[in-house]
Amino acid sequence: MSFSVTKLYKKNRACHIPTKKYSSFLTRLSDLLGEGYTFHDSIKLLLPFYLKDSSKAYERIVEEQKKRTDLIEVFRILGFPSRIILPIHLSSVHGLLDDTTRVLAEHSVMYEKTTKRLRSLLVYPLCLFVIIFFLFAIFRLYFLPNMES
Repeated sequence: MSFSVTKLYKKNRACHIPTKKYSSFLTRLSDLLGEGYTFHDSIKLLLPFYLKDSSKAYERIVEEQKKRTDLIEVFRILGFPSRIILPIHLSSVHGLLDDTTRVLAEHSVMYEKTTKRLRSLLVYPLCLFVIIFFLFAIFRLYFLPNMES
């Protein structure tokens, strides 16, 4: 059971755009939509730049579009989180997809910077904790038995 789940995860993972490239993808998508390309053509043009095996992802997207599902299913296939999918769904209803994708690209850049900064801030306390843990372990193993004897 777990092997099939892992295999399915790896299959779906091949169609996902890397997290660090969300902002770039959304910016280019917004530019193409602003220039008059259709959503389908824009995705077809962008996928080879962001996925190693873009043909499989493109086939899955075409299958979903043949079913006449919502626009957000394409973004789910590409692995976008719900914090990005919800505004895209609302914009597809109201018809402001190119503006929304541009704003989401800006927010993705800020999100990436914030998470990178948070990680760098958490590294220092984590290193201090590890060092103190090793000092206490060494004290307990070497110095405490010598003091007792």
